[in-house]
Amino acid sequence: MQTFDIPLLSPNGKYVISHSWDLEVDFYANGMQLYDLKNDSIMQLFSFERSDWGPTDVSWVNDSLVIFQAMNLNLETGKSDKRPLVIKIK
Repeated sequence: MQTFDIPLLSPNGKYVISHSWDLEVDFYANGMQLYDLKNDSIMQLFSFERSDWGPTDVSWVNDSLVIFQAMNLNLETGKSDKRPLVIKIK
């Protein structure tokens, strides 16, 4: 399993989420990955990359809810803005 960054384990130990944000120098991906840990296997549930915003402040709220900030960065002005988003695992 190759992740964007250090993975965050869900409170119940069933899922792992990884994220990366690099809008400034563009060395790394701007995205997230979610994995399901079952028995002795790891299955990727989703992965996405964005060029217009990156996920920051990612944390587990409970066993099935992840909250994070979608951060935009205007490279000309240096100004950024964030908006909260959630991922619900069913």
